[in-house]
This record gives sequence, structure tokens and C-alpha cells, in this order.
Amino acid sequence: MSQQMKSLEEELGVILFERKNRGFHLTRAEKFFIKKVNGC
Repeated sequence: MSQQMKSLEEELGVILFERKNRGFHLTRAEKFFIKKVNGC
């Protein structure tokens, strides 16, 4: 899954996930992206 997330970021040219020691958090860009995809 990590590779898929990295691939998506590279395709979009934006960092979407803030990586931490044991997981990740959404960045502002990802939150905006989700709203656009959902049509909000």
C-alpha cells in the first residue's frame, strides 16, 4: 500500500501523506483532494 500511495503522489505531483514512524496522516493537499473527488 505504501508504494501505491507514493505512486499516486508522484502522478499528482503533490505530497498527500505525511509519513510518521508507524503510519501516516493526511496533509492539507489530501483533504482538499478528497473534497474535490467527492464533489463537495
